[in-house]
Amino acid sequence: MRCLRVPPVTGALLGTAAALLLSPGGLARAVASAVAALPRSPGSRRARPAYHRDEAARAWGLRAEAARLQAEEARQRAAFLAEASRVLGGSLDYEATLKSMARVAVPYLADYVVVDVLDADRRLRRLAAVHARPELEPPLAAARAFAVAPGVESPVARVLERGESTLVREVDEAWLATRPRDAEHLGARALRPASLMLVPLRARGHALGVVGFARTGPGRRYALADLALAEDLAQRAALAADNARLYRESQDASRAKDEFLAVLSHELRTPLTPVLGWVRMLRAGTLEPEAAGRALETVERNTRLQLQLVEDLLDVSRIVTGTLRLDLRPVAPGEVLDAALDTVAPAAARKGIAITRDVAADVPVVEADGHRLQQVVANLLSNAVKFTPDGGRVAASITRAGSRVRITVADTGAGLRPDVAPHIFERFRQADSTLTRRHGGLGLGLAIVRHVVELHGGTVEASSEGPGRGTAVTVELPAVAPGGRRDD
Repeated sequence: MRCLRVPPVTGALLGTAAALLLSPGGLARAVASAVAALPRSPGSRRARPAYHRDEAARAWGLRAEAARLQAEEARQRAAFLAEASRVLGGSLDYEATLKSMARVAVPYLADYVVVDVLDADRRLRRLAAVHARPELEPPLAAARAFAVAPGVESPVARVLERGESTLVREVDEAWLATRPRDAEHLGARALRPASLMLVPLRARGHALGVVGFARTGPGRRYALADLALAEDLAQRAALAADNARLYRESQDASRAKDEFLAVLSHELRTPLTPVLGWVRMLRAGTLEPEAAGRALETVERNTRLQLQLVEDLLDVSRIVTGTLRLDLRPVAPGEVLDAALDTVAPAAARKGIAITRDVAADVPVVEADGHRLQQVVANLLSNAVKFTPDGGRVAASITRAGSRVRITVADTGAGLRPDVAPHIFERFRQADSTLTRRHGGLGLGLAIVRHVVELHGGTVEASSEGPGRGTAVTVELPAVAPGGRRDD
């Protein structure tokens, strides 16, 4: 009886049977591991037993099959990325682009995907959650915002801050126990994934968010090749999403400019109508002396209004071209406030608005262009009077805040919506930019304020508790030290 020895490759194949189910790339890796287990024959071909020759032939066949499978896997990955690029390029909406990335990754790359985007408060907000079983998506989508706290150990926060991906080959009980916040946010506590990948969303050097990929099947583990594929997908998605964001911003800016031009035409024409009317009547000589005096006052007031509109436009032009210059000298902030109060006093008196002045005794001088600083304060006071109803109050105060001087103008007027407050210092932006709005003006004054304050090395910000609850605008400027230098 002839005894046959079982070739080592057979055992290797049996030992990796479960790995044949891995996707993507599992079959190729399984065959490759089987090939690696093959014994290497000596260089001589003389007197080689038959079973060695059979084993060598089988080995070459397995290597060829492994190469074919690896080529097929590479083709599938390329096809996946090509389809992903097509899907990602199909929308010019920022959020829709990122949501489509999650949909395209399931089930080829993950059993479920979560996409978190960074908001203005440095928190990760859940934008999308896609699961191979749709009934499991609602709990994932309802995840609370994830606060990125500096110095706190967190895989999610580390991926966001460092911009480096994390591969968790096996999500075990120890991992879940030592990272409870991350596990809860990623759905790992409830869905018990077998393996995780956390990949940053970054575009043009800016962090946009984090994407989590998870496999839930037993024995299904991510490898470095999967991480490379996930990073490629996330990079394409981040770039497409950022392009969509830039497109939306350009459209918004274009629309704001169109609205501004319409308002500009209206504002320039409005003062001319009464001027032309009164001039015709004065020329005709039909007015009584008292009416003629009133006519001249109206002509002067509207001419000054139009002059101010033109000056604002010229200032914006200087800002855009970088030709706005300052004549810096030591200036007493209290004197600037008094001069600005004189300019708005008549308008406040007509509306019955009470203006209070409070200047602390220890306020130092600032190095500033006195004319431009007065323009800033007068603009803030004028806005406060304009948007405060009859009988309201405006408070102007100057205090010392460490090494800086703080100027605050607060009113009891219309207030600001939370979505409007961050934008009131932008050019061509108004809370109400329609032709039927109650208050006139081009909406350029606060943009000029911000630029002039920043040229002085200062900051300006607005705060409001909401519509109808007033607004406070705060300007901070560097003080001048006793030696004559800025006390920065």
